[in-house]
Amino acid sequence: QIFNTSPVLIGQNTMHIPAGAILRASDSDPIFEFQCTFRYTPEQLAVTDTVPPVGGTFAPPAPGTYTYDVNWNHPVDPTSVQTGDLQLSGNTGATVTNVTVINGNQTTEFTLNIPFGGSLTADIAAGAITDSDGNPNVAFNGSYTVEGCPPTQYTVTSGTDTIVPGTTDIGSHCDDCDTPVTLPFAFTLYDQTFTSVNVSSNGRLDFVVANEPGGFITSCLPAPPNVGPYDFTIFGAWQDMRTDSNAGCSGFPGGNCGVFTTVEGTAPNRIFDIEWRSVLFGNPGSAVNFEVRLFENDPSLKFEIVYGNINTGGASQSWVGGVQGNSGAGFFTQDFCGSTPPINVSKTYQIPPCGSPTPTPSVTPTPTATPTATATPTPTATPTPTPTPTRQTPTPRPRGTPRPRPTP
Repeated sequence: QIFNTSPVLIGQNTMHIPAGAILRASDSDPIFEFQCTFRYTPEQLAVTDTVPPVGGTFAPPAPGTYTYDVNWNHPVDPTSVQTGDLQLSGNTGATVTNVTVINGNQTTEFTLNIPFGGSLTADIAAGAITDSDGNPNVAFNGSYTVEGCPPTQYTVTSGTDTIVPGTTDIGSHCDDCDTPVTLPFAFTLYDQTFTSVNVSSNGRLDFVVANEPGGFITSCLPAPPNVGPYDFTIFGAWQDMRTDSNAGCSGFPGGNCGVFTTVEGTAPNRIFDIEWRSVLFGNPGSAVNFEVRLFENDPSLKFEIVYGNINTGGASQSWVGGVQGNSGAGFFTQDFCGSTPPINVSKTYQIPPCGSPTPTPSVTPTPTATPTATATPTPTATPTPTPTPTRQTPTPRPRGTPRPRPTP
């Protein structure tokens, strides 16, 4: 007898055939040694149910932190459980922040952060978690509904508001620079809340990445990365500009260019005004005046861009106005991209209100004892900035102190 088929133990087993135990029929030569391991269990580890149940609803309305209990048919090995075992999809920005093993190791209790209402899909891949004997789990998939507003885009409406003059000089007197500014109140853009912002001399509010130098090269939205992604950026009037002393500054108060701020009203309903008094890099005699206004505690996440007098003569880039959130998830709103920006008009950006989403029931998968192959995620292409020719320096007005500009 070469090997015994029993007893087979629950958990890992070893199959071993010694060298020479069998002779090859063709020439009677002995076989090489064979050894392998396999696992056995009468019933494979599988999810029995969840709380909320598959097809059920996470409440109260998002955004929020939620408990998600996954119950198993056998005790799991706590050392095999980690937050990455549960993968979330279908709800932008949803994350797993913690997991604990409870109820005699038969429940994995996950903590979820869900920013939006709508749909949510939860997956646990085959083999991600093992039982107390080391046997792997069957794949699990469940679909749910989350109360609250689903993610949406900003909408833009035109108005007649005028620029409120800034009174505080933030110190932006430069070319291709970002100046950090502390906000007088927390401001929410899409699903992220900020207490400071980088103010670009090229007409942007960079809430995450200070995208200078090199931010003079504009692009229609969604904009490809520069220093980093342009995600969570307000593009007031994106153009190759400068805020240091030049001929076009003479028409501004005190004859000075720069970026100036002021705060209107009282908490909790203040407005923070950020005014650009700048000139074009391609023609320092062309003045550009506009303002971004941030609103405190506005339920529609409102902000405004107010355009004053803008001289477009000598502009070396396309004019771009809009807002960009998580570009990888498709969140951006472009107001314009071209040779002519709006003049003497205001643009109001708001997230429209929503009703409660209608729950969509889904079929509960039936676990089987046969492991299910785990699908390999499809790589997502990373946007690559398109090389742009180096701009030409205007000959009528040489730059005072030339500085090296990065090659895009």
